[in-house]
Amino acid sequence: MKFLIAGNGNQYENKERATNLYLNLNPQSEKIDGTKYVADNEYAVNVSAYTDPKAAMLVNTDSESRENAKNKKLPDWISEIDKFVAVREMRDGRIIMFEIRDFDLLASFLGKDCQTCAVTWENIKKASCNVTIIKKVSAESLI
Repeated sequence: MKFLIAGNGNQYENKERATNLYLNLNPQSEKIDGTKYVADNEYAVNVSAYTDPKAAMLVNTDSESRENAKNKKLPDWISEIDKFVAVREMRDGRIIMFEIRDFDLLASFLGKDCQTCAVTWENIKKASCNVTIIKKVSAESLI
């Protein structure tokens, strides 16, 4: 069984699984505001899960969001957080967590190599201040 489930309709469950994984790996953290944010020491963190093998869709696909993405503008919710964590599942079952604090660098990658509203995994890694790799078995046991 995969840790993250691809396809429309699975976003909420994937975000919940990714958030729980982050919380278990960071016991000093706690959920705030439902599942939207996590408190990590003094930081507000948004944990998101992605299943596309090429890129993370960071911006909605409506026309206003697309225009903002073309102008290298991230969504407004980014101003409410201190750290963004993108969780990805590899084909071999490993889970990779990318922690990002440099939102200007992240925004600069919008639409560079792929869709306007997405950032490739290679560029997500470049924008990351920390990358954690977890074996699938470990990830399943942590949620």
